[in-house]
Parts: sequence; structure tokens; C-alpha cells
Amino acid sequence: MAHRPPLKNPRPSKVLLRDEILNRVLAQHRVEAIDFFSTCRAGDLTAARRAAAQELKAAGFAVTRIAHILRRNHRTIGYYLYGGSNDARRNRSRTYEMLKALDPSTMETVLAIAKAEGVSPYVLIREWIAERATYEAAAKARAA
Repeated sequence: MAHRPPLKNPRPSKVLLRDEILNRVLAQHRVEAIDFFSTCRAGDLTAARRAAAQELKAAGFAVTRIAHILRRNHRTIGYYLYGGSNDARRNRSRTYEMLKALDPSTMETVLAIAKAEGVSPYVLIREWIAERATYEAAAKARAA
């Protein structure tokens, strides 16, 4: 049996990368690990956790893995990384319901315009409805 030289560093590179990122973030934000991993929601700790999540994501870690590393729920990590709120989630749900009610060609048109304008289909449709309501109210006022 051939003799294999001992490993120089038996720890996997991802573990080393994780530790390096966490140590750097803790030092930059001047927080202790015990506080960083606690349930406290102080602003400085949240900022440090957000920075760590962003660096871990940039290093190629998956959201669920980052959640495990930071001892947080995966939705919290999603919020750290992508922002958003209940309103954004509600708008996505409303968009789906609105688009479902349209015929396919109209739906494609709405999606294309929304993409071109860089807004969600929900926001686009909401603006169109508000514009139409304003127009109708003005038309009735002129007719009276």
C-alpha cells in the first residue's frame, strides 16, 4: 500500500472560507460571536448578519446553507439578501391572480410592457386602473 503524505490542512476549503468571512465581518462590525449568533435584533447585530449573509452568498453559499451557518430562518436570509417585505410577497400573489384572469395574449403584452418599464405587472395594472378611474371621473364631470 502506497504511503500518502498527510494533508496540510484537513479542513475543507468551504469551511475555511466560511470562517474567514465570519471572522472578517465580526471584526469589521466590532461584534462578539456570542452576540452575533444570539437572538438579539439590535441594529448593529442585524447589520453584521446582513453583511455576513451577503458575503457568504457572493462566495457561493446557498441561502439555506447561509441560514444554517448564521442560525437564522431561510426567509430572514432572503430578506437580508434581496430585501422585500410582506408587501412584495402580497404583490406577487396579486400579480398571479390578475394575470390568471387575462387571456393569454393580453397577459403576454402586460408582462412585456412591465418588463420593458422595469416594474412588476401588479404595479403596472394598478397604475392603469388608477389612470382609467381618473379619466372616467373627469369625463363624468365634463358631461355634467
